[in-house]
Formats: sequence, structure tokens, C-alpha cells
Amino acid sequence: WEDCPWECQLNNFQQHIQLSRDTALPLIIHTRDCYDEMIQLLAEEHNDSRWSGVMHSFAGTQSDAAALLELGLYISFAGMLTFKKSQD
Repeated sequence: WEDCPWECQLNNFQQHIQLSRDTALPLIIHTRDCYDEMIQLLAEEHNDSRWSGVMHSFAGTQSDAAALLELGLYISFAGMLTFKKSQD
């Protein structure tokens, strides 16, 4: 992710959201180190309907999870929960 400028990532994410809407397929998201920005964008793009989709391999905070659930997304927890340093 360090090789892709923020504006490029933002543009691709917006296109990803639009494709989900256009095809009526679930929105599948994997985020690293930008939960605040992602949640803000999803809230701005929200159109009074719940999102259909999954936060894949979730590693955010409890408040991030609450915001995403409020938007209608499911949350997926992956194998990293089993890592010894994953106590938090």
C-alpha cells in the first residue's frame, strides 16, 4: 500500500463503491491504517440505505466496529486473531 498514492487509493475505493452499487453486489473491504478516513467516506456515500457488504479481516477498534455495523456492514475476523501479539 505504500507504493500507491493516497489520491489513487481514494479514487479506486470510490470506484469500488460505485461498482458495488451498479451491480447490486456486496461491498467487500479490506482496510489497513485508515479506518477513520474509510468510515468517513462510507458515511458520506451513504444514501439512507444500509450497505450490503463485509469488512474483511477487520483489525480496527471497538468504535470502528460500531460505526461500520451502524452503516450495515458485517465484520469478518481472520486468523490474525490467533497471533500471540493480538491480545488487544
